[in-house]
Amino acid sequence: VAQAAAAGAGAVKPGEPPRWIGKPPTTAAEARAEATGAAGVVAGLGELALGESVVVRGLVQAARYNGQRGIVSSGLLNGRLAVWLDQERKSIAVKPENLKKAAAVPAVP
Repeated sequence: VAQAAAAGAGAVKPGEPPRWIGKPPTTAAEARAEATGAAGVVAGLGELALGESVVVRGLVQAARYNGQRGIVSSGLLNGRLAVWLDQERKSIAVKPENLKKAAAVPAVP
């Protein structure tokens, strides 16, 4: 994986962690580009899109993440989506049913 990431080759394969683990993307656009690779498509997102703001909910074992906003940064990996939590400064794997689209935050005038 490290060699493929260094070479900049292809999209992330199913079951393989996102290449940026350890060095998070700085923008949603970077996360989207990393997750989709050259094809620009990630299957299994359902109603969610890469780079979309979401709120984590319904977690039992990791309830501390409930209510936190994040960005969908990768497609399905073992039935879960990679979500970048800005508050935690890390990515977590979450089942799609534990994510809700976040309401748009109004711009500050």
